[in-house]
Amino acid sequence: MIKFCKYLCIVFLLFISIQSKSQILADSSLLVKDKIELTYKWKKPCLLSKNKSYKLLTQIKNMNDYDLRFAFQIAFYKSGIIVSESDTIVNCIDAQQKIKGRKYALVFDTHDINYEDIKNEIIVVEFIPVEILKMRSCKK
Repeated sequence: MIKFCKYLCIVFLLFISIQSKSQILADSSLLVKDKIELTYKWKKPCLLSKNKSYKLLTQIKNMNDYDLRFAFQIAFYKSGIIVSESDTIVNCIDAQQKIKGRKYALVFDTHDINYEDIKNEIIVVEFIPVEILKMRSCKK
């Protein structure tokens, strides 16, 4: 029984280490000035999925004491040449809150990008702020 628990703990720790991926902080002087923290990480495709492209998961945190309307675009560069660019994404973020996931249109499919390019850091992700507005409230 003790051996079984030991193996179960090892499997659990391996699972956690595989699942945890570091997030990269997006660097933009405009975002720092406006106290917006934007992080992203790459997600591998699911083994059973027909779609074998990587996804870019982003998270936005408003570190201000007021609500913000934040509009931005994402551009993907490969060896200095633009590979793809997103539409303008607009979100309202409450004060001291963070948003992430597909609900807020913050998951991006990357059809032309493969694992080797990501691993070798040939791909550069650029966040282009389009609009940052101070809001009274994000409630509709």
